[in-house]
Amino acid sequence: MKKLLSSSIDSDLGNVVKIANELNLGIEISRLPKHLNVDDEFEEMKDYLCKNLEGFKNEITMHGQFSDLNIASIDKEIKKISEKRYYQSLELAQCINASTLLFHTNKKSTKHIGAQKKFDKNFLNFWQDFIKDIEKTKLVAVLENVHEKTPNFIKNVIQEINSPKLKASLDVGHVNVYSDIEVEIWLNEYKDILYHMHIHNNFGDDDSHFSITKGSLDCQKIVNTLKHNNLEPIIVFEVFNLNDLKSSLDCFNKCYAYS
Repeated sequence: MKKLLSSSIDSDLGNVVKIANELNLGIEISRLPKHLNVDDEFEEMKDYLCKNLEGFKNEITMHGQFSDLNIASIDKEIKKISEKRYYQSLELAQCINASTLLFHTNKKSTKHIGAQKKFDKNFLNFWQDFIKDIEKTKLVAVLENVHEKTPNFIKNVIQEINSPKLKASLDVGHVNVYSDIEVEIWLNEYKDILYHMHIHNNFGDDDSHFSITKGSLDCQKIVNTLKHNNLEPIIVFEVFNLNDLKSSLDCFNKCYAYS
């Protein structure tokens, strides 16, 4: 099973690479440097990433841009800039030789059924086109849950697109905050479409990104469910300091050994 740290563990990517090498982990690029100036400094950003990751031997994945984006928007200008950010993410992921490119759906819960249906249709239409460009690369794209209350939306999109290049990412911390359904049920629902996971913990009241040892999620139950379903997704410990990374890694490895 491939295990990665989040680049958010340190603001200096050079230090991130050093930590990853010391712990024999891969790296997920999770926050782009100077992302607020992404257009003015795109080439500088690309150079920064490529320079620091040059020669890195372990797995690299990338978290695509997501802040304020909505590729299913009915506003043409919002949709246009969202698509641009997706394609910039794709370009950067290829530049750093990433294996996996992750996107939030940015789907919000609403009881306006008409708005939900319109979002779902527009989202699917975008991915039916975008996946063709993903398929031209070695990348696998994954959709991550954030505010989704159930696995249904992401699962349905992946099944409808029906491409080996589009899979699911399960963020267990987001499940704990935004869903009333246990992580283990999400895993049982996803099964073979699960490709990638974010591991972190919280107490259900805030997306805290604590160590897996601190919060209301039970790491042993999560690991047991993975093993029961013969699942070995890419595991990214999405915690933001070295102590939390080490305690999460230790806890996960012990749970895996004892399951």
